[in-house]
Amino acid sequence: MQPLRIEAKFARPLNFADFDKKSMRKGFTQVGRDVSKIAKKLVRKKGVSAAGAYPGKQTGIFQKAISYKVSRSGFSVAVKPYGKGKQVSAELKRRGFYPAFVVFGHAGPKRSKRTRAHRKQSFEAKVAKPRANPVSAAAETYGRTRFQAVVGRILEDAFKPGPVRSLMK
Repeated sequence: MQPLRIEAKFARPLNFADFDKKSMRKGFTQVGRDVSKIAKKLVRKKGVSAAGAYPGKQTGIFQKAISYKVSRSGFSVAVKPYGKGKQVSAELKRRGFYPAFVVFGHAGPKRSKRTRAHRKQSFEAKVAKPRANPVSAAAETYGRTRFQAVVGRILEDAFKPGPVRSLMK
């Protein structure tokens, strides 16, 4: 599964110093908020989910863990299950990284060859089948519908006044 990656290349006289990072961070914060909201809606259905479907909501920890983080430079945003908050981080420490088990599935214990009693253990098979990744689906949905217009507006607002800004008009 490939992450959604969109790049923008500019003409030669343009560099990072020509952007206002504060407005870039503000814009990408809004993008991260929107994508995480879509991803949380995909995980909203209560009950046990079928293999290949979006994960069902039993405790709500996976849904609460989906969050966004704007990079330090302010030129990108990442949306994934971070596990912020007391309840979420405590539960993730106790159980392991739960979102990874949900999205990728997990196998049962390996068959032991020590004694006859150990041979009766279950074999290596997926105990929990993988589920669909709601974050990548949300990013794809957002990318198809609004991303180009939003990023265009962010870049337009982020240009600092000067020779580059005068070329845009």
